[in-house]
Amino acid sequence: MGPYKNLHDIRWYGDKIKTTDVNSPAVLDFIQQRKPDLILAQCINEYFGRGLRETSQHGLFLLHDGITPEYKGLYSPFWAVHNLDFAIIGCTLLRVNEEYDGGEIFKQGFVSDLDHCEDHCYIGHKAVAEILPKVESFLIRLERGTASPINRTDRASRSYTYPGCTDLLRQRVRLWRWNAQQAALKNRNLQNAPGGAGKCLRKD
Repeated sequence: MGPYKNLHDIRWYGDKIKTTDVNSPAVLDFIQQRKPDLILAQCINEYFGRGLRETSQHGLFLLHDGITPEYKGLYSPFWAVHNLDFAIIGCTLLRVNEEYDGGEIFKQGFVSDLDHCEDHCYIGHKAVAEILPKVESFLIRLERGTASPINRTDRASRSYTYPGCTDLLRQRVRLWRWNAQQAALKNRNLQNAPGGAGKCLRKD
């Protein structure tokens, strides 16, 4: 998020607290004293307890760097690329409940101009940055009482964890094969096009 913060000169001037436990009494007391309308978290692997979820008027919302319910859990951009699910790489704004990344979905955005060979951390940050205008419109509707969740209960729910070395290697192999297939398809299309005989694309 560093480049986005620098571009838009985003700085935090309010109160802050450092903690190793988001559910600690000190954190709950800190939040309760400030009586927030809502709490917004981003890409965090901590579990939010009931006390924290119910502290604010509208609840606790999470910007999750994956499309739910298909990609819940950790490293969603990595797993989406690993599965060659390029069409559903993005970010979800959800209201947190007792299930990891399983709350009501209010906004989703898909990464534009995706380079699936980019580092998955960069892809995740790009997804979060691109959904921010939708978050702004959501906050306006939430304040007006007109915000409503998206129904995606028809989609398969999957949860992921940390990738291992085998997963990293498998992702690279799958990407290499996919790129080779795309290059071969483009070659065939060029050769079959009028005046396209003899043209060929390289497979890098």
